[in-house]
Amino acid sequence: FYRAFWGDLLPRRGRPVKLVEPLNGCSTPENLAELKDAIAVVSRGDCSFIDKANNVSLAGPGALLYLNSDNQLFRVSAGHITNSKEDPNENTGIEFGVGLVTHEATGVLKAALDAQEEVFGQLVPVQCKGAAECAPILPEEKEVVPYVDSGYLAGDGLDEIEFLTSTFGMPLPTQALPLLQPSNPQGCEALSAPEGGDVSDFAGAWVLVARGGCPFGDKAKHAQDAGARGIVIMDNGDAPLARFATNREDVFIPGLMVTKAAGEGLIDWLGTVAEAKVEVVPSPGAAQAWLDLAALEWPEEKAQINLFKKRQLKEHGDSPDRQAWIKAKAKEVLAAAAA
Repeated sequence: FYRAFWGDLLPRRGRPVKLVEPLNGCSTPENLAELKDAIAVVSRGDCSFIDKANNVSLAGPGALLYLNSDNQLFRVSAGHITNSKEDPNENTGIEFGVGLVTHEATGVLKAALDAQEEVFGQLVPVQCKGAAECAPILPEEKEVVPYVDSGYLAGDGLDEIEFLTSTFGMPLPTQALPLLQPSNPQGCEALSAPEGGDVSDFAGAWVLVARGGCPFGDKAKHAQDAGARGIVIMDNGDAPLARFATNREDVFIPGLMVTKAAGEGLIDWLGTVAEAKVEVVPSPGAAQAWLDLAALEWPEEKAQINLFKKRQLKEHGDSPDRQAWIKAKAKEVLAAAAA
């Protein structure tokens, strides 16, 4: 989010997140009581930013977030105050923090609120030294993990499997959930029941599908329509692992990408357990390691290839999946050098 040019400081602690009713915030909220001390959320449009804030202020919220009408971010000006000639960004009388989030957040917030009775959020200010280098400021804020790009899947009898996250979807679930594979393995149409099960089994589960055949967003939407909590996509090639995106605005569940070898291991594991459940363990930072591997220029001489492989295992081989990829890549380069 971007902070507005006006309003008070952001709250320091987590608070309930509540959608204002009606969502445009252009009249006195119908749910005033539940907005007290909460992070209130309104949509953009139909009236000015400051009019919305004045209406929501009747509830005494902890903060106010505007849902933008597109996926751009900017610092909100108070703009024109209806029937007033005041300087818009001075003396607004708004005594809570105000910010703007992207339109994409609309679906994510609604899906999160539909999925559970209470959603808590924390507005963590970050200080940016450049377009791509931002970090929390205060010590207690640094303990919050605002952005998860990677982690690993854990389960009984399952070797840890590294994943990279999608750039879309709700926060990752923290509890262990069933992992199921549909009978149509690519998930490019409405999901077929898993072997020996029913389509209703997908509700609240992770769905494992193979990459290819259709866009990532279509796979995720089919899983979402079946009630899945998230989608795990097994890569279909030998390229380094990468995060993935969609331009669909109707997909709210999160996605994970695992290597082809790891996905095949998951399928084998599914056949050995009576009830397959996986837990998602966030471990941010692996996306950069995979990007570094993708940018490598391997030498062509055999002796240099082996030394290069050892160096990469030392620098980037702190996960079994990256170790396997580096070794497989070295084998491929050696074969090409010998040809």
